[in-house]
Amino acid sequence: MTYNLSDLSIYRTQMMGIATIMIIICHSCASKVIMPDSLCYLFCFGNIGVDIFLFLSGIGLYYSLSRNNLNSKEDYMSFYKRRIYRIYIPYLMVFIPSCLVFMLLGEYSVCDSIFCLSTLEYWLFHRGAWFVSLIVLLYLVAPFLYRALIGKHRWIIALGIIIALMILSNIPIEDQSSTSVPYNIQSAFSRTPSFIVGLTIGPSCKEGEQLTVTKMAFFLFVSIFSSIILGFWKCLCLIVPILLYILTPLIRWSKGSWVDKSLHFLGKISLESYLTNITLNGILIVLIPAYITSPVFYGRYLEYSIVVVVGVLLAFIINNAAQRVINKKLSCTHDPNMI
Repeated sequence: MTYNLSDLSIYRTQMMGIATIMIIICHSCASKVIMPDSLCYLFCFGNIGVDIFLFLSGIGLYYSLSRNNLNSKEDYMSFYKRRIYRIYIPYLMVFIPSCLVFMLLGEYSVCDSIFCLSTLEYWLFHRGAWFVSLIVLLYLVAPFLYRALIGKHRWIIALGIIIALMILSNIPIEDQSSTSVPYNIQSAFSRTPSFIVGLTIGPSCKEGEQLTVTKMAFFLFVSIFSSIILGFWKCLCLIVPILLYILTPLIRWSKGSWVDKSLHFLGKISLESYLTNITLNGILIVLIPAYITSPVFYGRYLEYSIVVVVGVLLAFIINNAAQRVINKKLSCTHDPNMI
């Protein structure tokens, strides 16, 4: 029995949809929805969805970079322009209105809004769309990582980069406040290995390399051993491929069904749904306690349900609008490798 690594690309959108659901579930805990501690602990594992995003983003970046020969300054500028459009246009469509709302509610100053719209907010204050702040930085270094990770020794190089990132993320930092820039950098970089693994496995996905059960069993053993020694959350870059390995047959089995269509829908709006989820949640956390005292909002069940339903609807609308703007600016068809 073998596993074709090209499935990670073929079913990438559906996997992004699964990651979207996991993040929405995980955010219910951060939103302080009242639930048993055991259920909250279980929902917190949905945080792995972020690492799925990073892993699949690495694969998508490999496909994108392998189609482009970056041999000149113009080639690099063209690559960066496309990436900036694909991340910043949806981002600004969500955050410009939300910043205006936060300013009206007295939560943001003009300076706060500037930090937010520039994605510097996370690095300086540990708040906002930290995933976007990190992925923008990874976009900047992606062409250089790509050149380092396409040779026959790419896994050795990748291992060296991952070890360096793990050392960096474990350096003791005395000031772990939200305004500690070193702490914020360390928090984000601790999730970067998943992106490195995705970028490194890209060639194997494109070539349709077959992964045997023996190899997968060995990978599983290494993952479990590493998790015991280093801790579960420090080994997500190893656990994510195994999780997707398990989920792929289920995705393939559901092909054409409403489950497949739902996952594909959520996968296409994954970025926008992440952005609308955190912004709507932030607005309602301020708005409801201040202006609405109805008992129907007890436990934040209705409140978070509104965030999820309205967030998905807005994400769909914003995604369509963003795609029209992006296609117009780039004068090309939609890139399936959008993150």
